[in-house]
Amino acid sequence: MWTVKRDLDDVIVDCLRPITCPHCGGVEKLLMSKLLNFDLEPGSGKREAHAIDMECRCQSCGHWETFGVAIKKSEYDRMSVMLNDSPLKDNYAESDTGIIKGMLMNMDAMGSSMKDHWERTNDMRGHVSKFDVLCYHCKLHGHEIKMFLRYAYISPREDATQQVYGTLNQIEYKCKKCAWTTKFLVEDDQDYLKEVMDMREKGGCHRNLFYLKPEQWAEDEEMKKQLAALGYVGGREDV
Repeated sequence: MWTVKRDLDDVIVDCLRPITCPHCGGVEKLLMSKLLNFDLEPGSGKREAHAIDMECRCQSCGHWETFGVAIKKSEYDRMSVMLNDSPLKDNYAESDTGIIKGMLMNMDAMGSSMKDHWERTNDMRGHVSKFDVLCYHCKLHGHEIKMFLRYAYISPREDATQQVYGTLNQIEYKCKKCAWTTKFLVEDDQDYLKEVMDMREKGGCHRNLFYLKPEQWAEDEEMKKQLAALGYVGGREDV
């Protein structure tokens, strides 16, 4: 599905076919590329594994997903040079197991999905979908399962990524049947998103993060049974 090729001094990762959104059937475009290298033996410092995460976004509903593409060390090295020369980059700290070198952003992938697919809630959630978010994987097996809001997150970053994340509410949904999660990037202006963050802070939530509490999930009877079995609501019992 993916090919890595050289174009003069650049290395280009390209998709061999159109990427179709599993929720609305819209066209997905590359939003961000993240360079990664890892230790095959944790703690060795050899950094022998290299990859690039291709983060794509639906131009219609805002669905956001990642494809992890393995690359050669020579390709990683060349991409690192390209990254260092880019005005849109963001360097991450090294961890014990790997390092995210940074990211390149495609601002052309930032289409407006608000009008047709999302609306403001004027509360701590920020936005709600105008369509039913259905589980793609359960649908393949003949089940139509409506997904639940898991969390909504507004990034506080103030570097190059702010041009992408700074005007977005990242919303994640989860399937109650198979546990699959799916994300959407919903655009809005910074003034409104600041109001949402203020409401979250005043409401006892983290300023940047809103998530449903167990009692809210338990409003659904099937979820209530699952949560009770885990001891989150109503004491522990068998499902």
